[in-house]
Amino acid sequence: MLRELIEKQVVTDPPVNLSKGGIMADGISEELDDLRHVIHHSKDLLQKIQQDEIQRTGINSLKIGFNSVFGYYIEVTNKYKDQTPADWVRKQTLTNGERFITDELKKLEAKILGAEERILELEEQLFQQLVFTIADYIQPIQHNSALIARIDCLLSFAKVAAKNQYSRPVINDSLAIDIKEGRHPVIEQQLPLGKTSCPTTSTSTAKRSKCS
Repeated sequence: MLRELIEKQVVTDPPVNLSKGGIMADGISEELDDLRHVIHHSKDLLQKIQQDEIQRTGINSLKIGFNSVFGYYIEVTNKYKDQTPADWVRKQTLTNGERFITDELKKLEAKILGAEERILELEEQLFQQLVFTIADYIQPIQHNSALIARIDCLLSFAKVAAKNQYSRPVINDSLAIDIKEGRHPVIEQQLPLGKTSCPTTSTSTAKRSKCS
């Protein structure tokens, strides 16, 4: 259940930084999906409004533009300014034409200009909700992680021991240390092929044999 929840709500390869967005998957928030669609298809949406207005008014030369003062607007030449619909709102008069806005265009403009900021807000909210849901599973997750880490460590030791034919030492309560034909696992890997590390024998009196 928990894995399915995460897989459903978080993208497969999420960014490390939450503030960059792009963490939450599509299909979990209608508003988020709508805003992403606006960002990715803003030109198509503006083009559709332009074509709809051309069809409605019969003014084939009208076009949609943008500037930092008025935002998005519909521009027509002076030849057609008296043919504009009553629901168009005049915003600017030019030498050669007029610029108007409509409710539909302003709503789309608000979505486009505020989409990125709103997307980040929504993603943060959705991510926090997911974190709160997962919080109930913290202890079992940590317990399972510790067990998996222990198994992974022991398995690695076992594979290395089998590959290099290591022998398990016998440990007792005496104070003597008796190493016969000892091998250094790190140095041995650096030796030329076929050459082994120097066998040593040591006891509690720290005696060592010489390499032959």
